[in-house]
Amino acid sequence: MKKEIKNQQSRIPGIHYFTKNNYNIRFKYPFNAGKTHFVSMTKSITILLISVLFFSCTKVVNKPSWKVDAVIPVLNVSIRGVDLVNDSNMVLNADQSIGIVFEDSIFAFNFDSLIAFPGDVFNGSIPFPFLDTTYFEPGQPIFDPPFSFDQLLAFENGIKARTIKVKSGQIYVEVYNNSGGDLVFDYLVNSSSDENGAQIHIIKDVPKQQTTEASIDLSGYTFDLTGLYHDTVNTIRNTIAVALAENEPEAVGFSLNDTLAIQIKFQNMELEYGEGYFGQKDLVLDNQSIDINLFDNFSGTFQIPQAEVYLQAINEYGIDGRFNISSFSATNTQTNESISLEGAVLDSSFYFGSATETGHLEYLINRDTSVWDFSQSNILNLFGILPDKLNFSAHIQANTGGDSIQFNNFFYRDSQLALRLKASVNQGFSIQDMLFSDTVQASMDTSRFQRFDELDQAKLFLVVKNRFPLEMKLNIVFWEDAFTQGDTLVRQFTVAAPAIGSDHYSIDTAKSVLEIPLDSLFMDKLKKTKYIVYQSILSSATQDYVKIHADDKLKIGMVIETGYTINTNGL
Repeated sequence: MKKEIKNQQSRIPGIHYFTKNNYNIRFKYPFNAGKTHFVSMTKSITILLISVLFFSCTKVVNKPSWKVDAVIPVLNVSIRGVDLVNDSNMVLNADQSIGIVFEDSIFAFNFDSLIAFPGDVFNGSIPFPFLDTTYFEPGQPIFDPPFSFDQLLAFENGIKARTIKVKSGQIYVEVYNNSGGDLVFDYLVNSSSDENGAQIHIIKDVPKQQTTEASIDLSGYTFDLTGLYHDTVNTIRNTIAVALAENEPEAVGFSLNDTLAIQIKFQNMELEYGEGYFGQKDLVLDNQSIDINLFDNFSGTFQIPQAEVYLQAINEYGIDGRFNISSFSATNTQTNESISLEGAVLDSSFYFGSATETGHLEYLINRDTSVWDFSQSNILNLFGILPDKLNFSAHIQANTGGDSIQFNNFFYRDSQLALRLKASVNQGFSIQDMLFSDTVQASMDTSRFQRFDELDQAKLFLVVKNRFPLEMKLNIVFWEDAFTQGDTLVRQFTVAAPAIGSDHYSIDTAKSVLEIPLDSLFMDKLKKTKYIVYQSILSSATQDYVKIHADDKLKIGMVIETGYTINTNGL
């Protein structure tokens, strides 16, 4: 079982944590402590960078066995191109190349949040229907038959609702008895039913000249708003019955001067489902801005020579609509660079269809998915400046084809209408002087260094065998703790790139070896190392774009040698 080291406060940005047990090492993201990072279409590059700097999705450190005057393995890491496919942004193409996929929402809204359920059901006085004083015995109904009425709910924006299911909310009833007798108030919502078919039913005692309140939780209740004959909309059917309380000692007389003041209203309503006609919605989105963490910790040049880029509308509502994008741009706030989207996609009208109901409990709807190709625009240039903001203005018209006669609109709670940007990169990439820096937390097994004090001389060898089509320069600094910088272990070490063939793949493996003299003082500092701070500058191996193959491999070895010769071929 692996043991995780929990987060510690540090002034070192982006500390990564790893532990080892049986010399298996694993790492926790994000790149900056306390900061959530955007999962991006360049994450393959990020993973490769991190892999170069002593870790990847899976790393194995060989358990050392050493004596004085022997070679002491410190680190042995192997990363293959196919290992990158485990990341959610990586795919393995048919030709065994590693592709990059990217998908993220640029806009989403919940249509049900735009439907405000009316509050008031009834607010008024009901007079007792007797011209002359009429007496009733204790327990005798006063309204006979009970008083039934349809109440029209005041939905806004032209909504014509036929069915509503409530996720949460309450119905509140307040009754003031302006008469000379104690009463029993009986309220029934005929057009309601819960999952067991029970209707909303409230029975309360209302003493004379007093007010009584009551409320019921409506979670799970469904309302049929089509009225008594199922031929209308927005209508709730109610029944009120009143009787003289049985605790009255004798008969009580009532006339037109006696009344019941009644208030009935809905409170805190959240809807689970709705059906009917929901009107047309116009959403104007001016000068919207989205922060993205796509290229955090990077600087330099990043280019994609070719990609399939799409805008996708995913609609889970029973409404259709149109939208147009009037402006779209990317901004790098660090360099103050900004590039605007160009092409026919701007101000074009894009139509998306309606979802449909299936009638199956396992899957309630068939969503509508509409896709538009943005590949012919300059959208790839927008990502070349390594933006941290996307800016846009858009106009959305929802329910343009809604039928106010057929009532064919519907929604389910937690459904959404989303506009998503999707990109698929299968033809490689090109980077130049892309800077990446970060920190890892080391957990050294000091027992393996227990005899260093007996050594007169030692050397540390860093050996890198690289078949990935990238060259890099490394700086590595040891930190004794989160506040004290130690010695620089590696400064501007060039990791050579392999030769690249005409198909943009590497055709051999480049080997780079760095010899680092050590003494007892330095080895003592090595034992105290808690963090490794590194910086890498990456560039493609050629001026053209490069492609990563599933069989490409990066091997990193570090050994301490107590003599003056070393065989690095086995690393």
